[in-house]
Amino acid sequence: MAVVLQRQKKLQTPAQRVADLTFSSRHINLLLDRHRRLREWYWHPTCKGLIAMDVTQFNVNELFQKSIVWDAHCGMDPQVPIDVNSLERIRKAGFTFVSTNVGYDVLPWHDTFPVIAGYRKFLSQNTDKYILVSSVADVLAAKREGKLAVSMDIEGVSALDGKIELVETYHRLGVRQISFVYNKDNAGGSGCHGSDTGITQFGREVVREMNRVGMLVDGTHCSPKMSIDMAETSSKPIVISHSNSRVLHDHPRNIWNEQAIACAHTGGVIGVTGIRLFLAKPGDATSNLDLLVRNIDHYCELVGPQHVGIGTDFAEITNALATRFENATDYWPFEHYQGAASLEFVDIEVFPQLTAALSAKGYSNMDISGILGGNFMRVAAANWE
Repeated sequence: MAVVLQRQKKLQTPAQRVADLTFSSRHINLLLDRHRRLREWYWHPTCKGLIAMDVTQFNVNELFQKSIVWDAHCGMDPQVPIDVNSLERIRKAGFTFVSTNVGYDVLPWHDTFPVIAGYRKFLSQNTDKYILVSSVADVLAAKREGKLAVSMDIEGVSALDGKIELVETYHRLGVRQISFVYNKDNAGGSGCHGSDTGITQFGREVVREMNRVGMLVDGTHCSPKMSIDMAETSSKPIVISHSNSRVLHDHPRNIWNEQAIACAHTGGVIGVTGIRLFLAKPGDATSNLDLLVRNIDHYCELVGPQHVGIGTDFAEITNALATRFENATDYWPFEHYQGAASLEFVDIEVFPQLTAALSAKGYSNMDISGILGGNFMRVAAANWE
């Protein structure tokens, strides 16, 4: 499927000024040339053999049951004790893998460690249902054994406290993905509600260290220029784990086409996310399922189905999360968020319905299986192994 390079909607100030500079013909040619250089490695037989499965003859129910179903990021509040209820709902919904948030810029950086410890203890005590992920082999083992593979991610490099060496420390503790900012600017670069100045020198060093140790670089919550800079800096495929299209719904937490294209040209994947605030304007009567499918359609047409996945951002709203929304309006500006309840998390049980919905629209079993999880697992293999 051809990649669409033409902007469908003009960027707003200040992003428009940046995009006019960034998306010159030279920049587009650089991305295309880089993609051509990566393609041979990206389709390496080892990676293909790792995840290969013949899904062509499955019916809709079999397709969901047999596929790797990957949630690239759930939005459970990073707290101790951990949100066991949300985790269990994800498992019962039929997911194979989930990456759960153990820290973000809203909280003090050192609060991340007790949350990691809480997850490690809980998972070690519940091995009949869960597996702590260190590699793709653990995900495949969880699928075979009917368990949920659980990995950890961090939203914002403030959790590094300015120390590059903490990347490897977090990796050793089980963190396999870091998104660089959480909405507003930090030491790594600019957020979606920030200045759009792009990546900093510290941010570039963090990308390179994550590439070295084997972590997924995540461009979610970033400004347009920031996520594009991250794609250019990384030597491995990046992800935008949970971001919908700003062309379809103009919320600053969503991403423009150029950001999705930059991610895809690293060999990466964009995850459609299930927060109603990022799917449609208030009052829109379209069902959650149809809104999710609309975003999947958009990304598949833009960059191809092999670059599309799911990042639910699902969580049950806790009192702690609601209180943070009230107290941290610099991260959630009131003009874009009217309290935690305005998020309207899509129920995790809706996502399995994507299988039948995409099949009804004519997607092949192979494409559906990739969107459900195979695409994200491919990128994880390229980074973690």
